[in-house]
Amino acid sequence: LCPFLDATGRKIGVSTIERDITLRRKAQLALQESEERYKSFVLNFKGIAFRSAPDYKPVFIHGAVEDITGYTADDFLEGRMNWDSIIYDEDREVLLQHPDYKPDLPSADTDLEYRIVRKDGTLIWVQEHSQNIFDDAGNLHFIQGTVHNIDQRKQAEIGLKDSREKFRNLAIHIDTVREEERKQIAFEIHDELGYALTAMKLDLAW
Repeated sequence: LCPFLDATGRKIGVSTIERDITLRRKAQLALQESEERYKSFVLNFKGIAFRSAPDYKPVFIHGAVEDITGYTADDFLEGRMNWDSIIYDEDREVLLQHPDYKPDLPSADTDLEYRIVRKDGTLIWVQEHSQNIFDDAGNLHFIQGTVHNIDQRKQAEIGLKDSREKFRNLAIHIDTVREEERKQIAFEIHDELGYALTAMKLDLAW
């Protein structure tokens, strides 16, 4: 709106310019709806979604960060904590030797399972799926992926493995006992028959 004034300064009219901003408003509303859906997704996401620079400095980290690690997302984003430092020491070296660990391979998908040390000191198993994203020039642009808490599944697997090992050891023990019983019975039969035949022979000789 731009007013027209006469020589005395009195407003004698108004000039207006109107623009159609429907497309812009639709774009703003679409962006707002997208952000709302993303927020809803993050709030209900049971894992951690992350993106980091090639030097592994996090660009963003969202989701159940505090539920899984005990630390807040800001602890990682602001550098008070880094992901590598919470990986259990025994698993860190194993990860570096893992055949799926391919940090320099273009668009490599990596699935790893390892333990982390939560803020309260407890150990839990997590599964990390990450992907290297390269630019058109072939340079590593960023690393993105997800982390999920698989501790219950892993503990169940460990328990099942232990149970199978116990059953296997029990089966071996039972077979060993049976073999020992067979030997014992064979010795007893041999000894009893030997004694009986010897006695019969002596009786006949007498």
